[in-house]
Amino acid sequence: MPPEMTNAPIYARSGERFTRSAPSAPAAPLCLDVCEVPEQIERLVQAFELDSSEFADYLGLPTPTFREWRSGKSQPGQNGLQRIHCLVQIADEFQKAGVLRFGRMLQTPGYDGRTLLDYLKTGEDYSAHLLDLIDMAKRSQAAMERLSRAAANTKPNDNWRSYISIPGGLEDE
Repeated sequence: MPPEMTNAPIYARSGERFTRSAPSAPAAPLCLDVCEVPEQIERLVQAFELDSSEFADYLGLPTPTFREWRSGKSQPGQNGLQRIHCLVQIADEFQKAGVLRFGRMLQTPGYDGRTLLDYLKTGEDYSAHLLDLIDMAKRSQAAMERLSRAAANTKPNDNWRSYISIPGGLEDE
């Protein structure tokens, strides 16, 4: 279950340390506009780089039923709406944190070897795991940016050439 729907403590980031905050009050009943469902599903499929079968598996649906939801031919029940809403909130958290590429983070194992999808499927509180994933994604993004800057600042040179002649090598010709 999403953290806002449980009475479990929520872990928040304060600087570089986790702090425990009091559990929030139970959320109001979920009210996703049914007209939004196909658009939300499409957004989630793209954001998390999930294929139809992976998304259907998370929602506990046969793939054809998921495709009907995605196309708007049929509508999810309350449980399906809650799971879609939960994924929307997770995507929003990654975006709020400034993580630009979080596609496969739902399937990235954390320190305990479990993925965010594992937590979502069982309905367990995933807030601490989500913060870990956001932190990992931010570190990865920063490393990629450093590598890009370093590559952009590198000038071509001949350091790759050997100063020792190898008999029969190209330098001998």
